[in-house]
Amino acid sequence: MARADVTPTRRTVARGAAWAVPTAVATIAAPAYAASCAGPIPDVSFGSRTAVGATANWFMESGSGDFPLDHPSAQTSRIPGFRDSDPLTGAVSGPWFGVGNEPSRPTALVARRNDLVALGVGCSYCFSFHISTWEGAPAGLTVTAVLGTQTLLSVTTRTGGSQGILSRDLLVTSSPFTVPTAAGQTLEIRLTFPTGVGNSSNANDAYVRSPTLTRC
Repeated sequence: MARADVTPTRRTVARGAAWAVPTAVATIAAPAYAASCAGPIPDVSFGSRTAVGATANWFMESGSGDFPLDHPSAQTSRIPGFRDSDPLTGAVSGPWFGVGNEPSRPTALVARRNDLVALGVGCSYCFSFHISTWEGAPAGLTVTAVLGTQTLLSVTTRTGGSQGILSRDLLVTSSPFTVPTAAGQTLEIRLTFPTGVGNSSNANDAYVRSPTLTRC
């Protein structure tokens, strides 16, 4: 039997070459930090409230502040610590951390994360929380979030003016920040009050909820 003479065409050669000849693809290695930045972001939320001084993930620093605890029964919501709702606005999406009366001398009330927070070195993050405040005394109060030794954001209420609710569940977000080390760092929310008037209705109040880290 005569053998058929098959002459390959340009099309069949090209089709075969697609399978037979490996194609070189230029690749650029991703920088090492890219993989770490793509990892999960730590959950820094308060979690469920377990006591006035603690939640599942945070605790009120022992001995934090010089706050009066002998409030009249009608003002028990004003003692320092965690609340399931915001005593100022009635918002229920807590827990909220704060206090309704400042002390008789300047001091700070501090909530601290139970565990250390580790973030990707060189990665960009933002920190946020919601805050409700009441302006009473002439001097303003400051709410600060600190990671290790780095201040992430600081909010100071206005001074003077009329009494009343200054902010209602206001979302506050930091500028982007990075961390210099992969080691875990403490995370705290610090409420710094001026000299106050104790149980008086003239006092400054501040409550914070939903601390959150995001990639930005």
